[in-house]
Amino acid sequence: MLWDQAAGILRPEAAFGYDLEVFKEIGLRAGEGITGKVFAENAARLLNSPEEIAKAMDDIRPDNFQVVVRSLGVEELPKCTLAAPISVDSQKYGVLILETIEGPDIFTKADIPFVQTLADLIAMAIDRSRLTAKADSIRETREAERMRSELMAALSHELRLPLTAIKGYTTALLMDEVKWDPGKIIEFLQLIDAECDNMQVLLSDILD
Repeated sequence: MLWDQAAGILRPEAAFGYDLEVFKEIGLRAGEGITGKVFAENAARLLNSPEEIAKAMDDIRPDNFQVVVRSLGVEELPKCTLAAPISVDSQKYGVLILETIEGPDIFTKADIPFVQTLADLIAMAIDRSRLTAKADSIRETREAERMRSELMAALSHELRLPLTAIKGYTTALLMDEVKWDPGKIIEFLQLIDAECDNMQVLLSDILD
């Protein structure tokens, strides 16, 4: 069972012996049932009698209990339950639960360290996966920022070229000390018009 931070509940991630499709309907709050208590306390629990299990599950919501019954296929409570928190340092990810439904064998205190080690390995795998995903996201963000920066630099360069040309031709035409012949004026105006067309095409490409 893993903690769904957005919903604020524990949800099944994997199961053996349960119908997982049915079991996925369950959602346990922190402190609810055995799983919720182990998650809230961040400490392993061994319950090796149906009476202990029933007492630990007396606060489970009826809808959740019915999901357990339907997914397991029997109404009997487990004979033994060993649950260990899945956590790394102060980061809690969920709970690993092992149960004895049938048969005489039950878990003992000697099994707790081994099951806790399994839970710790699961926690480390989850933690590494999430850190990797976070690192990938950071790299993608930095790459997007780099590409955006390069794009803006290229666009700035492309826009400056026609603007510089237009500015040069208009400044020349406005110089009082120079008397341009009509042919030269028309030539400059045609060049300005061509550069305006270039800018219009460039801006259209950017918007597209």
